[in-house]
Amino acid sequence: METNMQIQVRINEEGALRNQRYAFSDKFTLISELLQNARRAGASRIQVQHDEATKCLRVADDGVGIDDFQKLLTFNESGWDAVTCDEERPFGIGFSKCLYSAVRCVVTSRGQRVDFETEAALSKAPIAVISVPPTDAQAGPTGTVIELRGVDLPGLATRIASMCLGFPVTVEFNGRPLERPFAPENLPLTPTPVGDVFLTGARDGQHHHDTLVFLQGFCVMQPTYHRLDRVNIVHLDSREFVARLPDRDKLIDEDDQRRRIAAALQARWREVLVAAKAELPAEQFVETYYAAMRSWGHLYLLNDVEVLPGEICEEIVGYPYQHGNGERD
Repeated sequence: METNMQIQVRINEEGALRNQRYAFSDKFTLISELLQNARRAGASRIQVQHDEATKCLRVADDGVGIDDFQKLLTFNESGWDAVTCDEERPFGIGFSKCLYSAVRCVVTSRGQRVDFETEAALSKAPIAVISVPPTDAQAGPTGTVIELRGVDLPGLATRIASMCLGFPVTVEFNGRPLERPFAPENLPLTPTPVGDVFLTGARDGQHHHDTLVFLQGFCVMQPTYHRLDRVNIVHLDSREFVARLPDRDKLIDEDDQRRRIAAALQARWREVLVAAKAELPAEQFVETYYAAMRSWGHLYLLNDVEVLPGEICEEIVGYPYQHGNGERD
């Protein structure tokens, strides 16, 4: 067969830049991307200020800062160090959300600043990087300050509070620290093959199957209805799990990963039950953990216990009868 021509994969840069604005399904992804970048930069504190009336957003962190401003505007190239790339597999599109969410961006870091209109940036106009006095840097010697003008984020106060429930870095919103009850440092976590796990009910047997699953600080799996005071918490190992591009609010192959996580929780419950069985008197162990054993598939642990749980017995209090359309008492 004679070959007349060859073809290859190419990218239409103008089309890619134009259509990228439709990639993100949630406008609040802007916040999660900025928080994620600050965390990866080693920040221990992130300050978020938002004025809904003037549509101004300011995010400041105390991380290592930006050594090359070109990395901000290079799509699909993460710019992070080798360790971060190996452990977290960043997509390299985080800051691009700013270009599609704001009218103007001002970024200050390590004594340098860029100030540009987003339309001009998307038209690939050159942007000057200028030096600023240390007193004007507003980010300390290494941190970063990102200021966005013309950002429409109604209801951010409510959304960011839920967004940061399990985030591993202190976040302040309009001067007030956000509560992070499910952050790793606030829970007694146990390592498992899928990541670090906290089981609700491990001490008192008041178990639940409701589980909040976090990846790199943000929730990627949760039940429709749940009580925050009675949920299992899983912080996934980012080397084992990948979130869906670009919003990163769902896991890739979610059904398969859900089964992996459930198996890890079940195995962790077995460890808890075996330890409790060895430590507690038989009656106390059975009374406390029978429901958890039944629910998590570990009833076999009762095989060599000489005490039976009272729940398996019923008392007949009247003559059985059938009523209505098959309803029985």
